[in-house]
Amino acid sequence: PSRGKAARGAAAANVTHTYASSVLRGFSAHLTEEGVRHFREHGLVVSEDAPMTFTTTSWALDRLDDAALPLDGAYRSDADLGSGVHVFILDTGILPDHAEFADRLGEDYFNPGAVLNSSDCHGHGTAVATAVGGATLGVARNVTLHAVRITGECTDEPGYQPSPVFNEVVNGFAFAADHPAELK
Repeated sequence: PSRGKAARGAAAANVTHTYASSVLRGFSAHLTEEGVRHFREHGLVVSEDAPMTFTTTSWALDRLDDAALPLDGAYRSDADLGSGVHVFILDTGILPDHAEFADRLGEDYFNPGAVLNSSDCHGHGTAVATAVGGATLGVARNVTLHAVRITGECTDEPGYQPSPVFNEVVNGFAFAADHPAELK
């Protein structure tokens, strides 16, 4: 498909995000049925944005350093494990004042159109960051952690479960990909 035809279709759409990173080029938009047909007729990708749900299983640090069963009930790692490494946590954010991270939080990302900051009001992102690089029980205790908040604003509603939408996940990956100096 020609870029001109895609651009004409994009101009007629209500564009909500533009992606121009080193790994992803494109846009997302609110489209009419006619707009969807236009893009499909020109061989361009069209997918519906929807909340994403993740299922996780429990795991323990113990399994990481024991190649074979039975597990020995302990986790041992090199004291410098993670030094010079940058880890981007795409989740609900990270609590910036959490004692497990000391001064090891790097530049963060959040969608200013959807949330006020990258702080974690749910707890899941902070839990993931703690497992990856927490000072007490983290796998790599010296990494620099980057909060990449891909969920919307928090609410006090009972049973609230944050669900990222596809656009926020893509924006989060684009943010991480566009920080190559931190990945060297």
